[in-house]
Amino acid sequence: MKSLLLILACLVFFFSYGFSAPENYPRPWENAGWVAQNEHIADLGFTQIWFVLEPTMNVTQMDALGLMLPFQESLEESQVDAIFSECTQKDCAAAEPLGAAVRDKQFADEAVRYTQINQFMPFGPMDTVVESIHAWNIYNYAQNWKSAMGNALEAAEMTGAELNGKRATATQYLGAISKSGICDRDYAGPSTGICTGAIEDVACNSTGLWDSIPDMKWYPACMRNEWAASAKLDGRYANITSGYENALEQLEILRVGAEEKRVEADGESRLLSLHELNRITIGAQSTDVTGVSSIRNEYSQANIQYAEANSLMANAERTASYRGYGWYKTLYSLLLGAAGKYDGFIASTDSLIEGAQTVVGQQKLLAEEDLNGAEMNSGSLTQNGQLHLQLAKDACAFAGAETALGIKFEKYGECRMHARIATMNLETENTTGLDVAVAEADALIKKAETDGIDTSTEKALLRIVKERKPASSLSLLSRIRDGVYEKAALKYAGLPSERARLMAIVNGGGSQLAFLKTWFEGEGCYAGDALDYTCALGRLSSMEESYAKIDEEVLLRAGEVIGNALMIDYYETGTAASLHGESEYGLVVQVKNVLGIGADNVMFDVPAGAELRRIDLVDGKERVRTVAYENGVATIQLYNISAGEAVVLRFSRNYTPCTTSDYGVNAVGEADGDAEVVEHMKLDCSNGVDALYVGDEAEQARLDGETTSVSNGIARTWISVGKHELELMRKVSDAYSISKGQETANTIGMKTSVEYMLDIIPDMDLDYVPIIIDESAKKPTKLEVLAYTGERITNQKNLGSGVTYLELNGLEGGQTAKLRVRYEFSDAKEHVEREISLLSNMSLGGTARSYLNNASALYAAGEYDEALSALEMARAQMEKDAKERLKLVEKDQELRDEIGRKLSELRAAIDAAESQGVDESHVDEMQARAGYLQDMLSRNLTGTSTTSPLEDVDLGWEGRELTKIQKYLRDSEAKIKKEWMALGIDDANMSSAVMKLEEKNAFFSGTMMFDDAIGALSAVQTAQAALEGVKARYNSESANEKTVLQAAVSDAIETLGRYEDERNSVPRGHAMASIFTRSPSWIREKLGSLNKSDDIDAAISEAASLEGEMEGVIKVLKGESERIGESVDDLYKEEKGSMDDAGKTMVENAVESAESYYNQKHYVKAVLAYENALAAMENGGGDNLDMLILAVTALLIIGIVAVLLLRGGKNPFPAQGKKEAVKKLKRAPAEEDLE
Repeated sequence: MKSLLLILACLVFFFSYGFSAPENYPRPWENAGWVAQNEHIADLGFTQIWFVLEPTMNVTQMDALGLMLPFQESLEESQVDAIFSECTQKDCAAAEPLGAAVRDKQFADEAVRYTQINQFMPFGPMDTVVESIHAWNIYNYAQNWKSAMGNALEAAEMTGAELNGKRATATQYLGAISKSGICDRDYAGPSTGICTGAIEDVACNSTGLWDSIPDMKWYPACMRNEWAASAKLDGRYANITSGYENALEQLEILRVGAEEKRVEADGESRLLSLHELNRITIGAQSTDVTGVSSIRNEYSQANIQYAEANSLMANAERTASYRGYGWYKTLYSLLLGAAGKYDGFIASTDSLIEGAQTVVGQQKLLAEEDLNGAEMNSGSLTQNGQLHLQLAKDACAFAGAETALGIKFEKYGECRMHARIATMNLETENTTGLDVAVAEADALIKKAETDGIDTSTEKALLRIVKERKPASSLSLLSRIRDGVYEKAALKYAGLPSERARLMAIVNGGGSQLAFLKTWFEGEGCYAGDALDYTCALGRLSSMEESYAKIDEEVLLRAGEVIGNALMIDYYETGTAASLHGESEYGLVVQVKNVLGIGADNVMFDVPAGAELRRIDLVDGKERVRTVAYENGVATIQLYNISAGEAVVLRFSRNYTPCTTSDYGVNAVGEADGDAEVVEHMKLDCSNGVDALYVGDEAEQARLDGETTSVSNGIARTWISVGKHELELMRKVSDAYSISKGQETANTIGMKTSVEYMLDIIPDMDLDYVPIIIDESAKKPTKLEVLAYTGERITNQKNLGSGVTYLELNGLEGGQTAKLRVRYEFSDAKEHVEREISLLSNMSLGGTARSYLNNASALYAAGEYDEALSALEMARAQMEKDAKERLKLVEKDQELRDEIGRKLSELRAAIDAAESQGVDESHVDEMQARAGYLQDMLSRNLTGTSTTSPLEDVDLGWEGRELTKIQKYLRDSEAKIKKEWMALGIDDANMSSAVMKLEEKNAFFSGTMMFDDAIGALSAVQTAQAALEGVKARYNSESANEKTVLQAAVSDAIETLGRYEDERNSVPRGHAMASIFTRSPSWIREKLGSLNKSDDIDAAISEAASLEGEMEGVIKVLKGESERIGESVDDLYKEEKGSMDDAGKTMVENAVESAESYYNQKHYVKAVLAYENALAAMENGGGDNLDMLILAVTALLIIGIVAVLLLRGGKNPFPAQGKKEAVKKLKRAPAEEDLE
């Protein structure tokens, strides 16, 4: 046997090596303290022997020894052979380390079989070759056992890592889905079921690995549970991904369908445009055509439906590109609505075309009747009548060849008009035709007066026609019609735009304003947004009044209407939700008023994950009157909001996302003085959270029965809104201690009675602690245990040979519990002698050695009972010292494993930061932390250490730092988005960077790992760089807009020169002065202020508007000079024969001057020259010319003013090619007083 031991020792010395494996599961056999304290390992000084030699006969004779391999129990418990078989059937990822574990176990099994065959090994000569083979097998057992155990644990680590990876991926995916709005309660689209169900996880209790014979009974269930969870997670992930992919496919189908419908609708719209249905109007030549009003109404509604569909599609495209919170839900709704409206529009076009064909057919028949009637009298027509007959024929021919229905209708109307005029121009004395035309003009004037249109000039001309019947009567009547319609169009020029504005508000106001749709008067005279003034004359004032009433009703409800029609976008920011204490919650809200009105006290709702108040506003507080919160919804009231205005609000506050109730703790002591603690509570969460900070002590969490891991104090699992049950598991070191009191012994004859107290001192409340009382060394014949302080003893078992197991229940923290132990045994002297001899050869601490020395002295003095008590104190102190040293070594190793893991994570993150070019203060903090941890790991235990040097390391730093980084990332995302929104520039690069930032932030929030934090920090840098590019573009565009403003002001100043020249040409007191509603000096001052304005867009618009007003005045003066010139020409032709030469010369000179002024664009001077011509004709003309002169003068003095002055000072001549003035959200204030 000695030769066998020597061979074993030599082989260990020359061939031993260490096994290295990932440290997620501890490898106690690599821990020097565990090896040193393990009773099954023999330490020979230079090597270790991993087997036990037990005497099989009288120990003093040592005839034979039995060789035992107790560590084999661990491998048998692992069932690694069965697990490997199941793995190969599943094609699992851990097949390689499991296969290696099976191979190593087979080598270990050979050693076991050898010991079973050769159980007794006699001393004496042996075959050295056989002994060498046997020695090799025994030697390899220890190494093969370590390798098998290490590979088995590596397989468990790989399986767990695979499961955790799947969980992280599923959690990230589910987080993205949740952000899309698919998981919202009000979502009604496809794949609604993918948001339900827990994310699988498995807890494996491997604490038994630290037993002297490592406990592996947990291993088979752990592997099978992880495989089962992984398979369930595969199904869950497949359900999530397939559901989400199905949702995306359905969305794409809907988008393609809506796009196809838009293309079809665009084609139908072009078809309607080609037919120019807006020309089908109710006028003088179509009052007897039925169905025109219906066509116009249908055409107007179809255009509105088409515009609404296009608006929904535009919003859908913006939503798809931005992809903010709830983007899928919003996009699905928008596309669905757009597709429906396109369908409605497409369906209406056929009936529109058919209806238009019907009314055109009626108009054609009536035109042919009128033309036939005129042709029947063609021989009796005057020259003028013949001219109109030809025009009628040409118009009917044109209509017959035209394909556009609107033009056909209009041309047939012209045909009818010219045919009627031709019929009026008969050479006979019959004046019926002229009388009809006069009656029509008379009715036209009365309609105009109903609408408040000045008709002084028209009345004067009509009197001339009635009384004198000049040859130019028909031309004068035509001029009356033109004048009336021109004045109507100018006075009520604002009606179409006002109607369009109100229509947009009413249509966008939903059910609250739906009743106003019936309040619009004169709708039959509209084609789209174009108003037919010939149709509307006589109803224009009532239409204006109806618009005013609608406006009043809208303003009464403006706040509520705008609140319901606001475009709202929001997203949440803040730190990870915390179970202990408060977390930071942030909400960024952007609202835009898309209606054409503004209002005070506008209220709207937005979902919020925490109760918000106005005091929580950090941006936009000046815009908000009140904030109320109820049931997860914040109701915000703005002081006011203007038309088209966007308002950004940012809230930030500390809050508690989940409140706890029914809190309780269950703690169970373990044999080593530690305790397994389970905190259980009920959660009531006001908002869903994807991670919950549960504290640095928790090692695992169980939510609603599903176990999830805890890292850096954060449980990574989705917690939905509502009630849940949560359990937190952790291990508490030194939860209690056991102190053995002084033994009292009493020997009578050969029997010795012993009694002592065990003090159990808990530092916390414990449900129970397991206690083993081992007096096997004395082989007691009787042993009793009594709960001296009244605690309850349960599950007490006599394990034989003087060993008793029991559980002591109901311990209160800080209250010492006492057990009284009594036993009897025989031959105390022999026991004392044997114990002194045994302990004397052991390494003892100072206190234990002192007790042993005292026992030796008492034994020598024959005081065996006292010696026995002293020996028990020595043994108790020795066991206490060994236990404390082992716990210290274990604690130090656990800390090294934990710190090493943290260091590895930090180094990986630092490497990632370097490769991604992330230069940020958080990375500097990571580097400093990594250096500190590396330094601490270099500090080792010494022989005199009572605490681990690693206990000084703050293990909560990583969790706090990750939370701090999360807050920084969310704040950065909010800040970047806010600045981008404020710039108002759509940029593809910026949009991509923001989407990447959202993705990385969401992923980091799901994992809370440092390397993922680096990815998010990199995305922040990218987004910030993109933002700088947008800012540069904004500055460039602002500079360009400044140039545009300068050009607009310059153009207006140039027009102002012509405007001022015309104004200065008006004689003092002349009626034409009233045309110039703004003084040149006021305009000049205003343009000067606009050139310095910060609101460039508004300034450009206002400059263009002022220029348009001035050009409008000039345009009207030009038109009036042309009209008065034509009237002078007509009158001079008729009166020239009755004038003397001097009068003729005066008229001709005046006309020549007027034409010269006109050609030079001096229109006021041209009008004044024509006035001189009229005066000359009055002085040198016939006696009955006075009324005609007065009529024409009225045209100059009264007509021009009436034409130009629009009610409310509105300008009928917006500048062509310029921006339209920015519409005010409320009614504009009165214009500035004129100088």
